[in-house]
Amino acid sequence: MAGMLKLLLICALLVPAAPRALQTEGPAPELVAQAVEAIDGAFKNKKTGTEKLVAALNAYGRTADKEVVKSVAAGLKRKQSEVQLAAIEALRFNPHPDALEALHHSFKKDKKLRKKDELYSALVKAICQHGSESSIPLLSRNPLHKISHDVARARVLGFGMIRHADSVAGLVKLLQSVTARVREPLMEDFRTSLYLLTGVDKGTNTRAWLAWWNKNKKTIKVATEAPKLPELAQIRWERYWGLERTYERGKKRRERGDDPE
Repeated sequence: MAGMLKLLLICALLVPAAPRALQTEGPAPELVAQAVEAIDGAFKNKKTGTEKLVAALNAYGRTADKEVVKSVAAGLKRKQSEVQLAAIEALRFNPHPDALEALHHSFKKDKKLRKKDELYSALVKAICQHGSESSIPLLSRNPLHKISHDVARARVLGFGMIRHADSVAGLVKLLQSVTARVREPLMEDFRTSLYLLTGVDKGTNTRAWLAWWNKNKKTIKVATEAPKLPELAQIRWERYWGLERTYERGKKRRERGDDPE
């Protein structure tokens, strides 16, 4: 099952999402009708197999319309994990505001889904992909030792996608809430997200980060654009989030950017 979920996730990421800046108008009514009919039809037909349900969600689930989002959200409640994952991925890249609301609702209410680590981590990732500060309270719930490594990682890296000062506070809160045993395997991820939000690099030294936080927490500002990571780290970040590379690197940089302090 784990292999199947990973395969479906990869397939979903191969479908490019249109840049949000270009999505100034909604999809054509006929496209919306086609998407709703395809998804609803697949769900209503009891003979429709899992593969066809997933195919319908992958093909039409990213159509930016509230009725489509409503149809896709029904997939979150299906028994098949593959269908749930396809619905999560469709909502992850659907730019309509209702998509994030549907993901938030599932995060708050669906305890059964959250018991499946791969689905839970995908759900957190989908929420963070929208980059909304409204998600920060959800990401800040519960210390990391109560969840799997993959879910914890999705939360830590997810904060790095939400460009808001409260994301920095949320990361520091998580950093302080766990033991060294839980924290150490995630420190490179903490470092990445904190650097992307602040432009500051204190490595994987927890004490250094906390000292920096105590000194600067009242004046933190998060820039609109994230700084670039070193080459390999940037590639890993973009692959994790399914982002397209939109720039060419200049000189190779062996270390992260200069610490402004």
